[in-house]
This record gives sequence, structure tokens and C-alpha cells, in this order.
Amino acid sequence: MTELKGYADALREDVGETLRGVAIADLRAREFDVIYMREDIWELYSDETQQEIFEDAVFETMGMNRKEDLFEPLGGLEATVRVFEGGINVLAWADDHGVFVGLGRDEDAIPAAVRTANEIRETL
Repeated sequence: MTELKGYADALREDVGETLRGVAIADLRAREFDVIYMREDIWELYSDETQQEIFEDAVFETMGMNRKEDLFEPLGGLEATVRVFEGGINVLAWADDHGVFVGLGRDEDAIPAAVRTANEIRETL
């Protein structure tokens, strides 16, 4: 876990306060661990909502094979980026593990977030 925290710390150093959170998930065990969460973000999501977000990520992985089939020339799906009105979410997958990186609206932070999510994914 210390190594994973190092990735989150480096990303925070790179993108600053736009980093909202970093979490990893064991999709088979249906468990997740928050590596980093900005203090004000904890207040926005109840434990129940955090669990629902995690469950949604589990369901999303179920559709990955279809996406990979549709875009077969591109190879395996490694990550997705979702841009919302109030923030940006990056999800990366490796077998039965997932990585979540939450950002504010700073689109310039997307490349660093994708890179970090993929680096974490490769260690799982």
C-alpha cells in the first residue's frame, strides 16, 4: 500500500488540488481501498454512495469485452475518462482489479491521471 500511496502523492504533486481521490478495487472480492481522498471530498460521498460507485465500476467491467470486440484493432481497453460538469473520473482495469482517479475540472490533468492510473494498474 505504501508504494501505491507514493503514486498518489506524486500525482498530487503534479496536478495539485485538482486531485480529488485515488482508489483501488478488488473486483472479485468486491472491496475497495482509498489511497488518497482530499478532505473536502469525503464530505460529498456517504459510505453507501462510495459503495454504489464501486459497484457501478464492477458492472462497467462486464461490458469491457464488448467494447474490445467493437474496437478490436485498438487492442485491449485499459482505461476510460468521464468528464462531468463538476469533475473528471479516470478508471483503469487489470484483470480483476481497478484503479479510480477523481479530478476537478482541470482537463490539463487528464494525461497525468491516465498515466498514473495505468502505472498503478500495472503493479496490481
